[in-house]
Amino acid sequence: MIAQILLNMTAPKEEADKKEKFKEAEKIELNAWPEPKDYPKWSHRTRMKIAAASGRPVQAMPWINEVKTKSFEELADSGESWENLDWLIGNAVMEVVKGPQRTKLEIKSREYADKGDVLRGRQMLKMLD
Repeated sequence: MIAQILLNMTAPKEEADKKEKFKEAEKIELNAWPEPKDYPKWSHRTRMKIAAASGRPVQAMPWINEVKTKSFEELADSGESWENLDWLIGNAVMEVVKGPQRTKLEIKSREYADKGDVLRGRQMLKMLD
């Protein structure tokens, strides 16, 4: 009986220890908006910076690379543990994007806001590709 009580007392701690601990950045700093010829390099570097900012880059790379494989609509679901990072991406993108691409993002963002929703960061990256 005592052994069972001790086992039950340690189980939650062991479970908590198994959970991955990470520190996500408070802000993502992206490189300046590139010339069209430099966009592929900028895009790659952006994905690397996002993964690093996540605090768990190995897990983040497949998630951020879904921008290349998922539809715009599918990217509306950030996933259970990625919502904050998706917001950080959106803020970072809006800080650097210029010209007609920025206008396109602003229009789409307002459309979402008018419906009580928010345009996700990965959706913004999809719109830029």
